[in-house]
Amino acid sequence: MGQDITANKSGYVTLYGADRSHVEYLEKLGYEVRGDIESPNCAVIAEGWQRPVRLKSLGAKYTPDAIYDQLMRNQRKPELFWIEMPERSRAPLLIIEYHLRQAGKMDGLQLTFAIFTELLKYNYPPAFTNIGIIFMNGTGYEKSLRRASQYFMVAAKMNEPTAQMHLGSMYAKGIYLSQSDSLALYWYMKSAKQGLAESQVATGRILMYSDHFKKDADAAAYWFREAAIKDHPDGLFMYGLYLNKYKYHFEDRELGNFYNCIQHAARLGHEDAQIELMMSSRQQRNYKVTLKWARALHERGNNEGTRILAECYMLGRGVNKDYDRAKELYGEAAAKGDKEAKNILEDW
Repeated sequence: MGQDITANKSGYVTLYGADRSHVEYLEKLGYEVRGDIESPNCAVIAEGWQRPVRLKSLGAKYTPDAIYDQLMRNQRKPELFWIEMPERSRAPLLIIEYHLRQAGKMDGLQLTFAIFTELLKYNYPPAFTNIGIIFMNGTGYEKSLRRASQYFMVAAKMNEPTAQMHLGSMYAKGIYLSQSDSLALYWYMKSAKQGLAESQVATGRILMYSDHFKKDADAAAYWFREAAIKDHPDGLFMYGLYLNKYKYHFEDRELGNFYNCIQHAARLGHEDAQIELMMSSRQQRNYKVTLKWARALHERGNNEGTRILAECYMLGRGVNKDYDRAKELYGEAAAKGDKEAKNILEDW
């Protein structure tokens, strides 16, 4: 030990002897040192503290040996050390450690909210978006659609795509904000152009179905395809429906034909795609495929899937007849409000 450091304008400091290196190091962390660094009574104080705290009470990281070892670990050249000189004043480590201990007492959502709130000071767009989501869902905090829309608007104007998507959704559905397909399309498209698949699908839906615009199926298909290429289930399903209706024999070089798109969406768990395949295969009497998707839909709690699966067991379509299993499944569907299943049970 016994070396010292002095800082130059570049931020480097030079070792030259004596134990002031420890003092310099603590001062760079925001402490004012009181007393001889080698004395057991040496204390430090920081801005906002009421009284000094003995250095040894800060823990093993602050002993003279530990400080010197830290300086050695930061060494870049035999004669130079780098001490980072941030633009903002750095909080003393003891304060940082206090905040970490406080954070440890928070649940995950409280800690996340605190972090995002801190990031707002730096105009970090995703922080505004995520606080908006917290207020929109009311998860752990009082729900406030007004505050959610305000945070989304700030982030959206900073070109944050997820905020633009949420803002578009609020306009599209008339959630707190006045319903407006024009404003919904404006924000959806800004987000879609940045590659957000959810916004690409939403943009396509407005162009395809909105009564406030001249419907443009080809423009809608462009956005559906952009999302489909990313393996987005909604994008695949909507692009498949477009091809089925407008370009039945078309084979996309990357995505295949309409059936390939819908099948891919179904395999990714898209419920409407699974229903489409179940019903179309039933109509075509391809009962093995019908059975496959009826089972998948039943397992996810879809009532229509449960009823069609019961039909497969009752009529022996794709599976051996099993009247007991069929009656059981019809009972499940009827209990969830399926009128057709209820009527079948009444005539059983």
